[in-house]
Amino acid sequence: MKNKGLGLIGILISIAIIFAISSGFYYLNTTNEEVEDSGGVQKILNEANKVTEYLEENNKNISKNLNEIIKLQLCPDVWIDNQMPGDFSEKYQRQYFILNEKRRELEEFDFEWVQENCNLEKQIVY
Repeated sequence: MKNKGLGLIGILISIAIIFAISSGFYYLNTTNEEVEDSGGVQKILNEANKVTEYLEENNKNISKNLNEIIKLQLCPDVWIDNQMPGDFSEKYQRQYFILNEKRRELEEFDFEWVQENCNLEKQIVY
């Protein structure tokens, strides 16, 4: 009796495996038809590239907007006012901070916060 039970279970398992495999082929064929109906693999890749470019551009815009919104609230090491002759057309090009031995533009900082919380004197350079 035990052998007959195992044989029946084996047959049921075999039928389930065959059904699963045949179902897989069915869905595989449907997927192939959908790819062909949508213009083929190349069209899908082109659309994916467009979406990737769109997302990258949006990420740049988000980064730019965050930089405009989020200002540093840190005390810089030095505040430089460059009075050397030259054409400085932008508002903060002549003035900048030094933070950790690197030039940082005033616009990167919450300037009001720096003025209120940091003991900085502007150093004029010629």
